[in-house]
Amino acid sequence: MDEITMVRELYGRPEPDPAVRERVRARITGERPARRPRRRMTFGLGLVAAATTAVIAGTNLLGGGTTGGPVVIGTAGGTAGGGDGSARTVLLAAAENAEREQPGRYWRLHTTYADTYRVKEGYNVEGNRWESDEWTARSMDDPDHNFDRDLPSRPQTPADEAAWRRAGSPRTWKVISSGRPHTLTTESTAWRSAITSPEQKRSLTEVCTDGAPADSPADPECGPLAELSGQGRVLTDPDHLKELLAQIRARRASVLEGEPELKKEMAARFDMPIIYGFLTQAATPEVRAEAFRLLADTPGVRSIGTVTDRAGRRGIGLAARATRDDGGTVYDQVIILEPGTYRVLGEQKVVVKANGTHRGMAPGTVLSHTVVHQVGWTNDTPAHP
Repeated sequence: MDEITMVRELYGRPEPDPAVRERVRARITGERPARRPRRRMTFGLGLVAAATTAVIAGTNLLGGGTTGGPVVIGTAGGTAGGGDGSARTVLLAAAENAEREQPGRYWRLHTTYADTYRVKEGYNVEGNRWESDEWTARSMDDPDHNFDRDLPSRPQTPADEAAWRRAGSPRTWKVISSGRPHTLTTESTAWRSAITSPEQKRSLTEVCTDGAPADSPADPECGPLAELSGQGRVLTDPDHLKELLAQIRARRASVLEGEPELKKEMAARFDMPIIYGFLTQAATPEVRAEAFRLLADTPGVRSIGTVTDRAGRRGIGLAARATRDDGGTVYDQVIILEPGTYRVLGEQKVVVKANGTHRGMAPGTVLSHTVVHQVGWTNDTPAHP
């Protein structure tokens, strides 16, 4: 069973990306939707959104930032439960911290994202780089504000940059993305902005509630994962969160009946990215605390010690092992938390053994990443970085 089929059978309708939301809003307002980049998510919701449209996915450096090397993993094997420093211990402590958060007027999520490609000249390039700054109002009576821009593709490490210069410093690269030819470019765009009024937000909610037909089977606007994502609303009910995740787990267990090893891998491969979404989207302290507890109870999640993200920050790494179906690349899905505060610093896929289109990437190479620059409640006035 291929990855896309697995996603469709498990989840039905994936979470919409920003481009899809624009089309929904355009249907509501009668306006022509503005061009917006597709959000490519790094994790299994990267499976869900990226495999059929997109997650997770989100995750790069800001334009002008330093070009770091591969992720540095502190503890090779890690541990899955109990004891100081274990994944469960870290996540339960994070849950306690989350419960003490004070909601503000807006939930702000400022991220950058990138995928990594192995080009024919024999070096790695970060492409599909995108920066997003989302301000979700706590009240449905306040507008949401979103800012985003495309960032230039670039060699990933100093060694890659040296190889790029030896190849004549090309400004474009032809690669395979999601099984299709794709061109990366060093060009960038100016900031785009969008405001979603209270009336538009309510109408968007009604579109999903009424079960309006999707634009296409691969681009649905509503469904189970759309409900999990909040659709621009603030998640407020921890029990409902658990119920939705339980429904998804039950569907997955049914599809994977008779395949115990695959079922074991899928638990972390799919649950981890979905729960990561709970940790970065607008939600009450109670919901965020519950999300950390759900992750603590997810089989296959282990602590890997200290890691360094693509912005050069050191954090606590929590990982789940997975294998891509498009070539068999084995990788770790990693969530990074700030020591002490347990603030989410981002997430990334890290190569364990490269195959297929990733062949030639060394272990430790970051396949894709999201850097979370700012996340949390604020009373600031929305403005782009």
